[in-house]
Amino acid sequence: AERVNSVLESTTDCVLGAGADFRLRYINSQARTLLGASAETGKPLAELFPDAVFLERLRQTFDERVPARFEAEHSILGTWLEVSAYPAPDGLAVYFSDISGRKRLEAAVRAQEERNRRIQDLVEDSQRLAGIGSWEIGADTEVTWSATMYTIFERDHTLGPPTIREFLHGMIAPADRSRIRKAYMRAERASERGTFEYQLDLPDGRLKYLLMVADPVRGDAGQ
Repeated sequence: AERVNSVLESTTDCVLGAGADFRLRYINSQARTLLGASAETGKPLAELFPDAVFLERLRQTFDERVPARFEAEHSILGTWLEVSAYPAPDGLAVYFSDISGRKRLEAAVRAQEERNRRIQDLVEDSQRLAGIGSWEIGADTEVTWSATMYTIFERDHTLGPPTIREFLHGMIAPADRSRIRKAYMRAERASERGTFEYQLDLPDGRLKYLLMVADPVRGDAGQ
C-alpha cells in the first residue's frame, strides 16, 4: 500500500478513490491542491464535483463497470478538467487534470477562425460589388479562386478552378495566348508585379476583355 501511495503521490495527475457510497477514500496531494483543503476523506463526491455532469459520468462508470473519459468545467473552481474514471471492485478510481490552458487556446483558435471567416466574407462581398476576383497559385501550382472568379469567367462552381495549363493554353483567346504565357513566366521568374490585358475565350464563342494583376509572393523557402 505504501508503494502504491508513493506512486500516486509522485504522478502529476490528480488522483482520488471513492467507495461504493461515493465518498472520498483516498486523495493525493495534487488533487487536494486543486480541489482545496476541504477535500478530505469521507467527503461526498457530490460536494467535490457539484456539477451534474461529473456525478452522472462517474455514476455511469460505477454502474456499468466501464471506464470513461470526459472533459467538463468545474463551475466553482472555474477550471476545465479532463477526467478518466475506472471502476474498482468496491468503488471508483478517478484521475483528472487541469486543461484550462488548452481550452483557452482552443477558444482563441476558434475565435480567430471566425474572424478570418468574417474578413473573407467581407472581401468576397467587396469583390462581388466591384466586379473583381482574386486567385492564388501555390508553389505546388495548386490554384485557389475567390467566389467572384467563377462569375467573371462564367465557370460552373462544381468544376473548381482551372489548372495553370488549362488557363494559359485553353481559356485565353488564341491571339493572346503566347503573349500572356511569356509575360506570366517572365513575371514569375523576376518576382515582380505584372499587369496583363487579355481576352477570355468563353465556351459559347464570346470574348471577354480582362485585366489581370499578378503579385509573386515568396515563402521562407524562396518558392
